[in-house]
Amino acid sequence: MDGNLPEDFVFAGEILSFAELDFANSRRENLPVINTSRDLAYVIYTSGTTGQPKGVMIEHRSLVNRLNWMQKNYPLGERDVILQKTPYTFDVSVWELLWWAMAGAQMVFLAPKEEREPEKILEAIDRYGVTTMHFVPSMLHVFLDYLRVVGDRRQTSSLKQVFTSGEALKSTHANTFHELVKDVRLINLYGPTEATIDVTYFNCLPEDTSSIPIGRPIDNTKLYIMDRQLHLMPIGVMGELCISGDGLARGYLNNESLTAEKFVDHPYEPGMKLYRTGDLAKWLPDGNIEYLGRLDSQIKIRGFRIELGEVEKSLLTIDGIEDGVVVVKESEDDKYLVAYYLGNVAFSAEELRKKLKAFLPEYMIPAYFVKLDHMPMSLNGKINRKALPEPSQDSLASIRYEAPQNELQKKLVEIWSEVLRQDIIGMNDNFFEIGGHSLKATVVTNKIYQTLHTNVSLKEFFDHPTIGELSGYIQGQAKHRYEQIPVCTKQDAYATSSAQKRMYLVQQLERGTVYNMPVLFAVEGDTVAERIEETFQKLVDRHESLRTFFVDMGGEIVQKIHPELPFTMGRIEGGDREVESFMKDFVRPFSL
Repeated sequence: MDGNLPEDFVFAGEILSFAELDFANSRRENLPVINTSRDLAYVIYTSGTTGQPKGVMIEHRSLVNRLNWMQKNYPLGERDVILQKTPYTFDVSVWELLWWAMAGAQMVFLAPKEEREPEKILEAIDRYGVTTMHFVPSMLHVFLDYLRVVGDRRQTSSLKQVFTSGEALKSTHANTFHELVKDVRLINLYGPTEATIDVTYFNCLPEDTSSIPIGRPIDNTKLYIMDRQLHLMPIGVMGELCISGDGLARGYLNNESLTAEKFVDHPYEPGMKLYRTGDLAKWLPDGNIEYLGRLDSQIKIRGFRIELGEVEKSLLTIDGIEDGVVVVKESEDDKYLVAYYLGNVAFSAEELRKKLKAFLPEYMIPAYFVKLDHMPMSLNGKINRKALPEPSQDSLASIRYEAPQNELQKKLVEIWSEVLRQDIIGMNDNFFEIGGHSLKATVVTNKIYQTLHTNVSLKEFFDHPTIGELSGYIQGQAKHRYEQIPVCTKQDAYATSSAQKRMYLVQQLERGTVYNMPVLFAVEGDTVAERIEETFQKLVDRHESLRTFFVDMGGEIVQKIHPELPFTMGRIEGGDREVESFMKDFVRPFSL
């Protein structure tokens, strides 16, 4: 965080003990109102169009406007549950963390890194009754792939609405969503961090998913399609998407020159500002907006905003590299970076990755590195990016090839080859150094389950990133493989285990056997007995095990579940003696 924060972002004070406070002579009038809606709510960092992290200053009014719009159009109630799965460094996390409180709804968290594991996401949806959540489209694709192959579609029955943003949503993703997740709204959102999370929305209907626009502006937001001189473009003509309204950020923290460049004076509304997104778009005849790409060389890969120039600059800091260019390539279902360089040293791909990790995060490191004798040039003297050669297997592999030795390794090679689209993969090739990343790792673990009927968590995959290591781990797991216990269908009575029968019979023989473990707590301060009682009632309502009892049905001991079981707390008045007497009477054998 920069040291020179705005004044309204600083909180200063002095800690006093209660002994130092003079309540008798304190002032009794209300405190003066010193805060306004124009005060700073938060600063969030984004790489933006330069690749250099910069702090975007968001005011309270902008955030409140965004949350109010969401609650008005997609209202939450007390029974709704939001799944918080976005890292707090991304602005989607802001509405995940705050929206629920407006309606008294609930929010549940995934454990760190579980946002990459569709199995954990699906378990959380089912366990907590999640109704509202968000996906980056590429992760939505992986989740739906997992749901189709491995998951139980009944686990998504609680869902009401799913939001997507961060990159372009493909119509194939929307079609698959509506096929697998029935009667759930899918909403495509768009917006830069500089305009408070999102500025447009589009409701994806099952019968109308031939193409997915970014939609219409949210409340108190105006959108314009303009040329470079900020003249308005007609319907159907491409131009730069510009934004004005209550959602605009105050600007960039300690960066007045960039703020002036991107937040310009509004040409049609004096005194207002206009944010130039650098995104190309056009108006559609129905009033929606279609996103068409970037004006500059910034791209998005798996939801991350990447400036190619920043990657190129880092590449040129490596001794031995004289010139370099980075381009984005696109396969059927993925985007990846390829770095081309000139120099007097022939680096291995592994060496270059290690060097770049000192400057760049993982998602900005190219998947391929290609050494050239010269850069292809166009007639105007610029690098001809279209003439750059396609990367080969040699651009990835940097370790001596070792062939698979057994059937398991051969099947793993087939899976990796299909996902990475490579023909030659050795036992010692690191998945994340030959073009793999976390989303592709998730696809691999799905296919391993589908093909080999073996669960490999994403954590274990990261810990065993070569075929040799992964096959060893799977063979070790096979010795003590487990199967997930399916959820029983609802019925009048359920069979009991041997341990349950033994426990029941022992209690019938020894009426004094105690199976409960009493604990005594002394609660200090004010308590509301009704709230405590309500909390325990909700626990009883949620967990069948707290409503389970045993019955002897003609010599067969079975277990049954009360559909409803009221919980009431005992209440007594008196001193320590009465409490002690009550506790002695209360602690008794538990009736099975």
